[in-house]
Amino acid sequence: MLGAICCSPVIKRRVRVGKCPDCGKHTRFLVWYYEWYGASQVCLRCGRRYEDGEWMPFPFACGNQRKISIEKAKKRWRKE
Repeated sequence: MLGAICCSPVIKRRVRVGKCPDCGKHTRFLVWYYEWYGASQVCLRCGRRYEDGEWMPFPFACGNQRKISIEKAKKRWRKE
């Protein structure tokens, strides 16, 4: 039997403008804030994901992972 992953609910979300440390360009970020954890954000230019200020690696998989990351973030934004 698989256990459930516990995650606090999203308490606030917003679009932030700033300079991405990965691509080095001014861009928009989709940001989700959680009750007990740091913010989760995605650069809409390069697709890099940051969790609590730390960049997250892309999964080792086929396809353009940056484009997939951007599309997943946009889909999540529309859903919530």
